[in-house]
Amino acid sequence: MDAASRLLARHGLSRNDIACWAVHPGGTAVLAQVAKKLELAGDALRFSYRIFENYGNMSSPSVLFVLREIIDSGRPQPGQKGMLLAFGAGFSAFAALIEFS
Repeated sequence: MDAASRLLARHGLSRNDIACWAVHPGGTAVLAQVAKKLELAGDALRFSYRIFENYGNMSSPSVLFVLREIIDSGRPQPGQKGMLLAFGAGFSAFAALIEFS
């Protein structure tokens, strides 16, 4: 999870500053490993698990379905930050920091 750690450090943030995690649901093993590496609370990836259960792994763009699920839940509050993590072919990873308005 170097991509996430570097992005957080660049902005002077820690994982505790992130209210919502939209992680590419590449499978339950992928999600479990992300949660472990980032030391996230048990329910932090619940939206990613929900998308995986309902649609499976739709490749890296599935992170946008997770983001939509988070927004539709009404959970994000203005000013809260979120992290998007997507994984591509091979060992590629993408991280984006967002702020809800």
